[in-house]
Amino acid sequence: MRLETLEILRCPSCRGSLEVATRRAVSSSGRVREGLLGCASCQATYPILGWVPRMMIEPGLTEQERALAAELRGEVARGGAAEASPTQVVDEDWISGQDYRARIESLVRSKILYTEFSPKMRERAERDIEYRIERTDQKDKFVKTAESYLEGAPRSILDVGGGQGGAVTAFRKAFAAERSVLLDIDDEWVELAWLRDPETEVIRGDATHMPFRDEGFDFLTRRPRSSTSRSGKPVSLKCPVSPERGSSATTRTAGSSTTCTSPHLS
Repeated sequence: MRLETLEILRCPSCRGSLEVATRRAVSSSGRVREGLLGCASCQATYPILGWVPRMMIEPGLTEQERALAAELRGEVARGGAAEASPTQVVDEDWISGQDYRARIESLVRSKILYTEFSPKMRERAERDIEYRIERTDQKDKFVKTAESYLEGAPRSILDVGGGQGGAVTAFRKAFAAERSVLLDIDDEWVELAWLRDPETEVIRGDATHMPFRDEGFDFLTRRPRSSTSRSGKPVSLKCPVSPERGSSATTRTAGSSTTCTSPHLS
């Protein structure tokens, strides 16, 4: 997590401001791989694991996330935030070439189980896997739909239910956005999304408890049937675009993606 992301993050429980309680591992640029965020208002804490803030209200954390949060809270309590644990400087986990493809394929296949499929369905599943590995960021039709509603390029983008990534990367590149953020509830998909596009801030969170400040983005995209709610129920979202950059919001479906944008960007 980049430290500047704190300016748009809010506690999903009480909407309070967040601060870094401790950093266990950071890159040379200051990006946090492992650490703990704390809410100044309600004292809730949220772990950062594998560069990804885990902004889940309990019982939404995984066992690994919960264990890390408890461990870091204990260290902070014993030694104070400044001395909680020595900060390690680590390399960012960028991989490329065959290593990148092998890791992406391993993660994708772990999410798509088709052992009981018929031969025809297995063939279809293999095509889907290949698409997810090689072409998931080819979202030209989504970009063209958004462009038809925009008078200027958005500077900040939020992809809700972005899953393994791809769409947000296409929008980020097409609009040369200064900030792009992906939110998804699936702890495995967020790992894959970060590997795909480390330039995008990937956050694990629940769309029914958004961990962002109001009016923090110019452009929002989401999936009509995304898995961003723990309940599994459809999520109705208020488009969090800044009124200073557009007095109304427009939604438009393009394939499997719904864009929500400010129509008067400048």
